[in-house]
Amino acid sequence: MEQQSFLNELKTKVENRCALWRVGWLGQVVCSPIFWIEALLIVYVALVMSNPLPITTDDTNSYTLNQVDLMNGYTDVYRTPAYPYFIRTIYTITGAEPIEVRLAQPGEEAISNHVFLSGRKTCLYVFYAQLAIWLLTLIPLYKALRLILNAPCLPFFLTLFIGYAFLDKQAWIITEPLAISASCQFFCLMIFYWKRPSHILATGINLFALFIMIMLRPAFLILLPLLAGFWIARLILSSSDRLKSLTGIVALAFIVALLAGYCELNRRNHDNFAISSVSVYNQIDILINSDLYKKGSNPEIISLIDSMEREDDVLQNKIRAQLIEQFGFKGMQQFASKTIKDNFISYFILTFKRMYWEMSVYHFELYYITLAVDFVLIALFWIVFRAVPWLRLTAWLYFFSMLFISFFAVQNAYPRLILPVLPIFYIIVARYIDMTLGALTQKRSEFIEHLKTTA
Repeated sequence: MEQQSFLNELKTKVENRCALWRVGWLGQVVCSPIFWIEALLIVYVALVMSNPLPITTDDTNSYTLNQVDLMNGYTDVYRTPAYPYFIRTIYTITGAEPIEVRLAQPGEEAISNHVFLSGRKTCLYVFYAQLAIWLLTLIPLYKALRLILNAPCLPFFLTLFIGYAFLDKQAWIITEPLAISASCQFFCLMIFYWKRPSHILATGINLFALFIMIMLRPAFLILLPLLAGFWIARLILSSSDRLKSLTGIVALAFIVALLAGYCELNRRNHDNFAISSVSVYNQIDILINSDLYKKGSNPEIISLIDSMEREDDVLQNKIRAQLIEQFGFKGMQQFASKTIKDNFISYFILTFKRMYWEMSVYHFELYYITLAVDFVLIALFWIVFRAVPWLRLTAWLYFFSMLFISFFAVQNAYPRLILPVLPIFYIIVARYIDMTLGALTQKRSEFIEHLKTTA
């Protein structure tokens, strides 16, 4: 392929020059594209972001002051343990004071809106740790992009763009920075498996989805049905790696069992068999704002909501607090779950309507147009080449599943909730650039072969 020959030629020139200058492996490292990607981003951080202002939210304290202790069987029913343990590790290594967000007292300097942040130096340690993970993530990302993009230098510039686009997010003291890194790493693993299937990757993808992603953010639970569909489809449609697909199915069953064990710990600690209960608050707000609560099965709850004045904000904090005080958290959880279950189609349609109504926040027009074009390409691949476009299907299912679950489970769907999947959309768009350049510069037979091998 053109890119491979270009890169091989460049590599040969670099190796010859390094041999001439007698700099060996060090020269090859300095001349590698990923070195310059990392170097440019590190220079930018040093010049522009050396002491960034940490971004905190109402959720920050629930991670930075979290006392979850899995070794002794104690869980937090609202927060999965990955990020609290990450923060606690930084506390242990640096010996720094804990991070806490609270109202500023007289004489204290507020960072914004009368909010005081203790542990600002610790925030800097967190930023450096999250930044290091993000920069390391760009290495497998660049290697994965080289496998699916044929145009010379496009993997370099795309990796540099994605790396730069999410640099400022690494200063956030919430799960988003690690979620962005994990999302890219997960997609890289899927590309590596698609190109070179192995039992190790089949197992690793599932374990990564559990220990890194789901335990970081419960929204990543959407990966379970996606992975189940992927392994079953590969088992049926890909005869070359059926044994490896079976390994993936067995590994997926194993992590489901582990998740069930974690839910059991939550039941013992908090009388709630679930990975997290944080979405219950959002579901109550959605039911109140949409009037779906009126289709619930508890007349007392319905009557109380009817009697209370709704707040202008989408978050009905006062009503929700009153409901939980009178009926208990578990009672409201059961009410919300049963109402959604009994009116699932209505709730499902409502979610899609919200995705349409709030598209101005997310710029969904571009997403929908790109999806429509790609849907035509996916159909053409199936009809013309009689082949499954695995990469396109995986990318779109992952992208839109995460978008949908953000609206399905969250009332105030902040743009930050879809940040982890935005790099995937950039990759989808870059593949159109790659395809266009290939059509203009390659021979017809080479172009078709490239489409087949990168579908």
